[in-house]
Amino acid sequence: QGSNDETRGLLTVNQQEEAAAGNAGGEGGEAAGVGMTEEEEEELVYSAEHLTSILKPVTVTMVLVVLCVKSTQGMLSDFQSPYLVYHEDASDTTSQLLIKALVNALAGVSAVLVFTFIFFLLYKHNCTSILFAWLGLSVAS
Repeated sequence: QGSNDETRGLLTVNQQEEAAAGNAGGEGGEAAGVGMTEEEEEELVYSAEHLTSILKPVTVTMVLVVLCVKSTQGMLSDFQSPYLVYHEDASDTTSQLLIKALVNALAGVSAVLVFTFIFFLLYKHNCTSILFAWLGLSVAS
């Protein structure tokens, strides 16, 4: 009885209500119709809550990025990325476009890998002031 009260103190109000409803039904520790124990059900509820707590900010960020891209698309139509090695020409053939796209993709992936490696080295050597400055400049630009 005492340990049951202690674990209930750690549960949310909804989980306490669900646990009370499950105990009142006389299921003997199993969820109604599913064949799961209360522990498995609580773990499943925790996993779902954990997943939604991660997905909410990610979804909001993705929506904001899409809105920013859509709103600035007209202004940036002539802008070329500094990471592009080759730029498309109207006279390019399909094979030339394919080769240029592959080289540009390789350049983009290489840039990401190099910056990630530098970021990792700065973190490993505890250069937090440089990391904060880098992040501040990347947000400001």
